[in-house]
Amino acid sequence: WFFPRFLGNLTHLIVNWKKSFVSLPAGANLDIYVLLDLSGNHLSGKIPTSIGDLKSIKLFNLPHNNLSGNIPSSFANLEHVETLDLSHNKLSGSIPESLAKLHQLAVLDVSNNQLKGRLPVGGQMYTMNILSYYANNSGLCGIQIQQPCPGDQQPGEAIKEEEKQQEFSWIGPGIGFPVGFVFTVLIVYMSGYLIPLTPHRHIIRRT
Repeated sequence: WFFPRFLGNLTHLIVNWKKSFVSLPAGANLDIYVLLDLSGNHLSGKIPTSIGDLKSIKLFNLPHNNLSGNIPSSFANLEHVETLDLSHNKLSGSIPESLAKLHQLAVLDVSNNQLKGRLPVGGQMYTMNILSYYANNSGLCGIQIQQPCPGDQQPGEAIKEEEKQQEFSWIGPGIGFPVGFVFTVLIVYMSGYLIPLTPHRHIIRRT
C-alpha cells in the first residue's frame, strides 16, 4: 500500500461510490473530484463525454463494470490524471490518440476489453509498456506491447533493405567502370577495321 504524494495537501473531494453508484448528480460540479472510484458498480452503457469536465481528477477508476462503446476523446481534458483504470469492461474501438496529451499519466489499464488498433504514441504513452495493462483485447498493436500493426515494416526487414541499398550503391559503380572500360577499348579496336586507312604515297626520287 502507498499514498500518492498529493494526498498530503488534499483540499478537494475524495469519492468512493463502490457498490452504490447510480449516476452523477445533474449539474454536479465535477471539478471538485480528485479521486473517483466507481469500480464494481454494474455500470452499463457508454462513458459520457462529460467525464472530460473532471478537471482536477488525479485517479479515476472504472474497472469491473459493463461499460461499452468507445473511450471518449474528452479524456484528453483530464490534464491532471495520474491513474486511469478502465479494465474489465466491454469497451471497443481504438484508444484515442489524444491521450498522448496527458503528461501526468503514469498508469493506464485497459485490459480485458474489446479494444483494437494502434496504441497512441508520444508524451507519456511511450512509458505505458506494461503488457498486462493491455491484455485480453481484440487486437491492440504498437511499440509499447512489441506487437507490430498491419502495414508496419519489421525492424529486421528495414535493416536488410538499407543494407541492400548500400550494397547496390557500391556494386553499381564497381560494375559500371570495367564495363565502360571494355566498351571503350572495343570501340577503339573495331575502329581499326572499320575506318579505311589513307594509302601511303610513294615518292620516287630521280637520280
